[in-house]
Amino acid sequence: MHDSAIFSLIALGGAALFGLQGALSLAVRHHQVREHHPFSACNKVALAKEAQIAKIPVVYGAVIFYGLVLAQLLRVFFTD
Repeated sequence: MHDSAIFSLIALGGAALFGLQGALSLAVRHHQVREHHPFSACNKVALAKEAQIAKIPVVYGAVIFYGLVLAQLLRVFFTD
């Protein structure tokens, strides 16, 4: 693999890793807020209709997306 391709994979992997960390943080916070602070402002945002699609929090989709991107990058990196 060329040096520029490796650099691109590392950069995309770093971005996917930070995105996955942020999405996991929001997913955990969503559950903590719902159980421990039912009347907080964060709970109002987490339970708003814009934060959910078919009663599933949008952040779960972000966790799945960033996980798949990271898995795909690792697969490409180790197969070439």
